[in-house]
Amino acid sequence: MAIVRQNVMTNAAARGSYINGVTALKNEFPTGATTIALGVPGPKQTLSTWDLFALWHGRAMSMNQNAVIHQGPVFPPWHRWMLLLLEANIARVLQQPSFGLPYWDWGADGARTPATQPASPVFGATAFGGGLGIASGGAQPALPALVPDGPFGSTSGFVVRVAASPTGIQSVARPLRRRLGALSVLPTNAEVTAALALTPYDAPPFDGRSVTGMRNQLEGWAPNNPIPPHLHNQVHVFIGGDMETGTSPNDPLFYLNHANIDRIWASWQQKHSALPVTQRYPTGKQVPAGHRLTDLLYSSLTNQLPGTPLVPKVNGMISVANLYSYDQLPN
Repeated sequence: MAIVRQNVMTNAAARGSYINGVTALKNEFPTGATTIALGVPGPKQTLSTWDLFALWHGRAMSMNQNAVIHQGPVFPPWHRWMLLLLEANIARVLQQPSFGLPYWDWGADGARTPATQPASPVFGATAFGGGLGIASGGAQPALPALVPDGPFGSTSGFVVRVAASPTGIQSVARPLRRRLGALSVLPTNAEVTAALALTPYDAPPFDGRSVTGMRNQLEGWAPNNPIPPHLHNQVHVFIGGDMETGTSPNDPLFYLNHANIDRIWASWQQKHSALPVTQRYPTGKQVPAGHRLTDLLYSSLTNQLPGTPLVPKVNGMISVANLYSYDQLPN
């Protein structure tokens, strides 16, 4: 039976299970997973299952590999696979086969005034904690600050072990960082609705320059965007700190954001199911390698995860209604 993913702020049980699952994966250490063995510079540390997900994403965004999972048609299906793997691992450690990864409906919080968005309930001490940043003076935005409270705050024992830096991913040992609202505001549900109306799925040149189609509006790279829903990127920038880097999956909010992005894509797929197949996912010769339907998804490090999951092709992540659904789709 397919699982159902719930709103993390309206379903206390889903929120509690997710927090417990994150904590369990953060304290699970697969055999042989060390920074030295995996080529991460800096002090030798044993890495947890949670850390491996952050390193996997970070590796994909370093060494000029960003376009392997971003800035192209594969962005939604690759992250859909990542969510499924994280969801399966939480279900395993909690021994809760029906666990569904919750989503954060940040569009609802985007309706708040910019000044009150950092006080949204999702950032409360009983949810995922805050982190307003440190005033830097003058016209400069606040610097990232330690998350002060919540289950992943600076006194909780939650430690970031791998983090992106200007010279590459490094071994570190520090608390989680954010700077809520210092650089951006949250998207709104009206902007989600605008993105849902766009067709086709993607358009040439099938990268961060694409100005038509839904995918780049959803992802948020579109230049001179007349409908500014820069949805995914905008949420990362709003949270700031660790969410601004390639190792953003260190922050548990990463998966809540991406579950909502996947929810929007699921809604788009349902609304536009009558489109010609080539408009629901591109198949032309211009589609870059790694983004084609028959390409294997980028999978560096998944062999380190418990169970060593099989690597699907892009087309294996297009239709997943038999695996999960959402309690409510955006309109």
